[in-house]
Amino acid sequence: MKKIYGKIALLSVIAVLFLGLSTASAASKPKINSIGSKTDSSVTLRIAYEKYASKKVDIVVSVRNKSNDTTTERTFEDEKLNSSGKKSLKIDTLLSSTKYSFKVKIKKHNGGSGYSGWSSSLSAKTKS
Repeated sequence: MKKIYGKIALLSVIAVLFLGLSTASAASKPKINSIGSKTDSSVTLRIAYEKYASKKVDIVVSVRNKSNDTTTERTFEDEKLNSSGKKSLKIDTLLSSTKYSFKVKIKKHNGGSGYSGWSSSLSAKTKS
């Protein structure tokens, strides 16, 4: 009986550690807070990533055209996040009256570490 309780306790500790690690990695993803100004060929993304507040970063934006289901990536290198870890990025050369979804990933500029995980997607439609 003691062996069963011991195994249950061990599994419980492993589950707590695993859940704790998965929560931490979810918190380490950047976020698209909102879509700013929209024109017929551009949108402005307001992104946030507190982990690199006031640091220079490289940002990759995944741009998915929902009409024809094509995805491209735009890279912004050597961008500086403000003291709150926020930055606005203008995504241009988009098609008018078209719905897009966006997500971002970030890494420290000239840093040895890789990119963060992708943010959640946010959608917007360009003006006509």
